[in-house]
Amino acid sequence: MTRSIALITGDLHLMKHAWVNRKTLCGDAEFGLWQLVRIARRCGVPMIMAGDQFNTTSPDRSMMIRMAELLAEVEGCYIQGNHDKVYPSWLKLVARHWSHLEEQPIDLGSGAPDECLGTSWTLESHPLFDHDKTWHAYGLDYLPSKELLADRLSVLEDAITADEGIANLLVLHQAAVPWMPSFACQLFDGMIPACFDMVVAGHVHDPQVATVRTKDGRAIPILSLGGVHLLDVTENPQKKAWLLQADGSLRSVPLLSRLRHEIDLRGLTESERHEKTQHLKTILAAATSVPKVIETPIVYAVCDDGNDLRKVLEAELGDLAYVFVKKDSVRLLEGIDVARLEDIDVRRHAEEGFNHAREVIHQYEPDEDVQRIIDTILVSEVDAALYTSLKTDFQEKHRHAQNQPSYAGKLLPA
Repeated sequence: MTRSIALITGDLHLMKHAWVNRKTLCGDAEFGLWQLVRIARRCGVPMIMAGDQFNTTSPDRSMMIRMAELLAEVEGCYIQGNHDKVYPSWLKLVARHWSHLEEQPIDLGSGAPDECLGTSWTLESHPLFDHDKTWHAYGLDYLPSKELLADRLSVLEDAITADEGIANLLVLHQAAVPWMPSFACQLFDGMIPACFDMVVAGHVHDPQVATVRTKDGRAIPILSLGGVHLLDVTENPQKKAWLLQADGSLRSVPLLSRLRHEIDLRGLTESERHEKTQHLKTILAAATSVPKVIETPIVYAVCDDGNDLRKVLEAELGDLAYVFVKKDSVRLLEGIDVARLEDIDVRRHAEEGFNHAREVIHQYEPDEDVQRIIDTILVSEVDAALYTSLKTDFQEKHRHAQNQPSYAGKLLPA
């Protein structure tokens, strides 16, 4: 029977508040880290963190102290993500006994006695090897472009000596093609050196196992960790930690996180909306066995327009839930000239901040159509899927677009 050799996680985003405008909504990240440490200790394995341990390059002192207290109980290694990348890294201070994978690859061995085998945890992937292997873990801190990533991977490839008795794990914090539109990605098929047998990728907050092709065309597993708590009400609320087995298989360990209830209020009259809200209130009032730190759930309401609806729902639901409201963006976008969206990398703008995007667009295209695009997309959380569908629709309905001047040069300065 194979053994667990490491607990893999990422995107902890340790901070006091998951959302700035919800000052009492806190504790999720700390509770997630507590669960991870508990699982690692129970299994007797080190932890591997794939970036964004903190949510900022200037983390809160109390959060650093709490992380130091928890990580003192386990061994581990890490890379840095786009949110917390700074040199020297904060974990050099917070967890001095941990290894920074970019500076020091580690030997995970071939496994330790595992008390967790025999539990009901889900087996997420099939074994890569017929027998257990020793694993070596390598990692790179977050890199903002595929060119920089390709260059660093080549350096890493030159430094690794192939050995049939050793399996190699690559830990990154990059957006990858299996999960995101290509315009938002840095990791593509054909970039991974042939010496690697598995890739772990932080950054995308959705837990999945897919495949990516190495430079020699071999398909290897790529694991999206998915984070440990909600940072966006639209995220998959089912968070997981992952146990790497010595035969290359993966086991997922479900993490307990704050409950999220979704309610669709589009097209309803006021009385219908009230009736639906009261039904939800009954559900929320029912007792649940959830730890106190995350006992208040989230309500995610989708509506035709959000004018004062959040205040109305908060008044009706009281302290039973935190209310988030999202307008139906598809309806609001009706009538917009979708040609204006061609080649606008809204994901890049969103990561830099929609205020920057607003300034750039106003500078070059201060007209009514573009203002409506800003008000309906960039002012709220950017939905990459919506952007992709709009661009596809534009390409299908406006075949002459290739003969038109591109907006990219105006909107995305080098």
